[in-house]
Amino acid sequence: MRSKRQNQTGRFDLDKFGMSASLLCAIHCALVPLILPAMAAFGLGFFWSHEFEFGMIALALIVGALSLTRSYRHVHHSIAPYLLLGIGMAIILASKFFIDAAWEFIVLPIGALFIVAAHWINWRLHRRRAVSEHIHS
Repeated sequence: MRSKRQNQTGRFDLDKFGMSASLLCAIHCALVPLILPAMAAFGLGFFWSHEFEFGMIALALIVGALSLTRSYRHVHHSIAPYLLLGIGMAIILASKFFIDAAWEFIVLPIGALFIVAAHWINWRLHRRRAVSEHIHS
């Protein structure tokens, strides 16, 4: 059976993974239009495929939902991270379905940064609770 500290570490890792993946997504969205010709020349054009993009969106949603739900239920009970995740996902999906493709490289990173913020706030709330428990024990 895992100790409470091990569970906290695993949870922190999920937020760190979510922040890292979302930052990489923001960088990908901002840079791919600039380096697309070079990517195609090196056989990396799949990074610009719809399948890859929707896979990344699904991954962000799954990691975000798992991480935020676990913390919400067991630690901080704050909806702020959910709101940021929802805003980020809404921006990303709007950019895919409703915003002109010429603006995608600007709009998508903004959505990804909202998701990064959701994980960061979730991590901070979790950390604040852990520090508070340590002080009171």
